[in-house]
Amino acid sequence: MSNLAEKTRSQFIRYGIQRANRFQVTIPLPKEVDAILSGSETQEGLIPGWVKSAINLGGIILGLNSNGQRSIQFVCRATEVPGVQFGTESQEYNGHTIRMATGIERESVNFTFQLSEDVQEKKIFDSWKSLIVNETTRQVGYFDDYTVDIQIDILNLKDQPVYTVYLIDAYPMTIQSISLNKMATDMANALETSWAFTRLSPTSVRDDSNSPIPGSIGEIIDGIANGDLESAAYAARKLIVQAQNGNFTGEAGAIFAKIDEIVRNATGVSVTEMEKVGGNLQGMVNKATGISESERSSLTNIVSDLLRF
Repeated sequence: MSNLAEKTRSQFIRYGIQRANRFQVTIPLPKEVDAILSGSETQEGLIPGWVKSAINLGGIILGLNSNGQRSIQFVCRATEVPGVQFGTESQEYNGHTIRMATGIERESVNFTFQLSEDVQEKKIFDSWKSLIVNETTRQVGYFDDYTVDIQIDILNLKDQPVYTVYLIDAYPMTIQSISLNKMATDMANALETSWAFTRLSPTSVRDDSNSPIPGSIGEIIDGIANGDLESAAYAARKLIVQAQNGNFTGEAGAIFAKIDEIVRNATGVSVTEMEKVGGNLQGMVNKATGISESERSSLTNIVSDLLRF
């Protein structure tokens, strides 16, 4: 093996390769569109009940917004990180023709969404487009009312973000038609969309609707979707503990650290086994003498929440 080939091989072994399917997106909905999920969505609507439960868990523990505001990200099956093209013009300098940059030209970004059986995703985009231009009155909406900041994360094999970019002031510029074919009996249907945005940014410029969904919620959803309930429960327990990290000191902090350690090492633990573990944890909390009653109550609530999964 040549020296160059060996160095290339070592590079891949050390740093791995990025896989096209390792990504996540966070697409908050405008408040008017979010009302669809908050009000009229049924249990069999855009997202199944188990997904809504997972998102509600995040809302309760981490103070996230309502379940509708990040719903379509779970059915986004393809997208892209935008590239950059600079506008140029030719300038003469010392007898040479130089192409000088004049600005940045933005292209649209494509998102593909898997359609659920009741095509609720299409209904959401129908409501979104009415905020942009009302087809009845032809009235154009206010820019801030129909634009959002979209977050795109490239993930490693541990589902940890290694690159994040925000599409600032994004909105669906094109909503493609949905193909129907009676001969395609086993083909899943999808909705193709193209989005305009004003610029790219490493951080969001908005204060609302753009907190990324914690990785543990994604793990909950993935686990249940794959029929791996134990992994989903493990992710839920991690989320509960993560939300309380740093809230305890002294003996209470030591007890919390023990709870954290047990949870992190409890992957694959069944509900029955977790009940036994929970009983031991509760006994440890009850016997502690150097903690306040409020700390005892908070630790008890954590243990109780852990036993729900």
